[in-house]
Amino acid sequence: MCIPAIFLKIGYSSEIIGIAVGIHRFSGIAASAWFGPGIDRFNSRMVVFYTEFFAAASAIGLIASWYYRDSLGLYPFLFFIGTRALTVGVQSSSRNRLIKLLSSKNQTREASFAIWLNKATQGATVLSCLAAIPLVTSGNFLLAIIIDGLSFLVGGYSALMLPDVDSNEKRNIPTNFIHSVAGLIKMHKTVFYQDQLLALAVSGTLLLMAKLSGENSLYVVYFNFLFGVCIWLSSIVAHNLPMRNRTIPYWIIMLLGYVLLSFSLDSFWRFAAYFLTYMGYWILYHKYTVEIQTKTPKEMIGAIMAARSLAIAVTLSIGELFGGYVTRLVSIKLELGIRAAVCFCVIAFLALPSLRAKKESLCI
Repeated sequence: MCIPAIFLKIGYSSEIIGIAVGIHRFSGIAASAWFGPGIDRFNSRMVVFYTEFFAAASAIGLIASWYYRDSLGLYPFLFFIGTRALTVGVQSSSRNRLIKLLSSKNQTREASFAIWLNKATQGATVLSCLAAIPLVTSGNFLLAIIIDGLSFLVGGYSALMLPDVDSNEKRNIPTNFIHSVAGLIKMHKTVFYQDQLLALAVSGTLLLMAKLSGENSLYVVYFNFLFGVCIWLSSIVAHNLPMRNRTIPYWIIMLLGYVLLSFSLDSFWRFAAYFLTYMGYWILYHKYTVEIQTKTPKEMIGAIMAARSLAIAVTLSIGELFGGYVTRLVSIKLELGIRAAVCFCVIAFLALPSLRAKKESLCI
């Protein structure tokens, strides 16, 4: 989380920030593509434990490469960013499998677990931001990496404390990631396309934070903090089944957020507009997560969730890298307009069937 803020503070360009974030995301893609299709054959609890340990080891590499960056350059540091993301990417779908097994066929409980998983993982941004404010202000990046490494050790120990619910389970494993993605589309066709358009609308999120922050690196931390707050507050809506079943209103919220953001770039209101945008995003993300999680059989839940992570990560990574390279060609207002246009197209597509039905009923 500190990387965009620290890079911005030091004076690295948007291109470098985009490349660093893109490497992080593409490493997650590699993990999902390589390990995802067969992840269901392994003990999920032990997968989480071992990957947490290796991620902590990658933190050591990050510390050393950052300390010697003046003589070695940024390449070793970028390499360890990739290895850290690779190990974390391997475990992500195993966590979803654990949820499926721990919920014991209770879909209400499973839905709640899925939302809590989003909050406990990506929602940890709130705590990391609170820790990052003094670290970014002081420029103490090494301490930030040490804290990150220690958090993985705590996570690994916590995984060992879970009951071993993964033994003697039947498994149906797709042979490769193409079959996994095909299975995802076949089982969740409508949700899959909406999920991808949602990822497209927010692709390049971290780079967008840097652009909205201008030359104030601390603003990146503030935007990350709001991002994490949205994860937690949006879960209030997501835990409510009638509210979670709605879709169009949350796309409208995102659309309005992007429009308001384009008119408040130079004022403090940009934080309010950003908050509105990502409240809509996270409600939808929780919604789609629950639908895929609860409607996928446990024999292939890991592979299907890995395919979903892979599809989203590809979209987000392309947006991060593309956004970095076209910074000088595409203005921030035009970029926000494109994001708003994606939201508008989805709203129109979702509203069209009901409008047709109303028209036909009036004709009758």
